[in-house]
Amino acid sequence: MVVNCNVWSRGQGCQGDVSAERLQEYVKRWRREFASEYWMGRMGLELVRKMKNEEIDTVVSTFAGRDLSSLNGTPLVQAANVGLFIARHKPTALWAYRAMLRRK
Repeated sequence: MVVNCNVWSRGQGCQGDVSAERLQEYVKRWRREFASEYWMGRMGLELVRKMKNEEIDTVVSTFAGRDLSSLNGTPLVQAANVGLFIARHKPTALWAYRAMLRRK
């Protein structure tokens, strides 16, 4: 179904085109641009949800007063850099990540 083909959306097709083919393009584009960020954020949220307050405090204290400018890149690279940062500066804080294995 095409609703308003006189208005173009960033040169990428007709606005209002809700055909299955056009919607599939949206899904592919979203996955390419946002999926890894979404899943890394979701895993981080689940980890924090399962952690005890003391575990969160331990992990967060690792970053207090430190230069975090090296923690950049894609979400996956950022996650790896965070793990390496903790391992270098406060290895015992890595124990808090066992919360990921908890059922809660």
